[in-house]
Amino acid sequence: MHDSRVFRRSSLYRRYLNGTILNGDNVYFNNRAIPQYILGDSGYPNLRKLITPYKKTDMRDVSQVRRQ
Repeated sequence: MHDSRVFRRSSLYRRYLNGTILNGDNVYFNNRAIPQYILGDSGYPNLRKLITPYKKTDMRDVSQVRRQ
């Protein structure tokens, strides 16, 4: 089973959907507020608090992003 499928079936994912984790609390590093995120590979869904790498097909220059 792919790890992203394991994630979708996990209590971590259910807690994320329920808003009991990653709900706006920040971690402080050198007196700077850093939002909490989950890091995943390109097989994971792109969620608000789950960061995945850009795929080559998603790469756009700044002018293309601003037009949207």
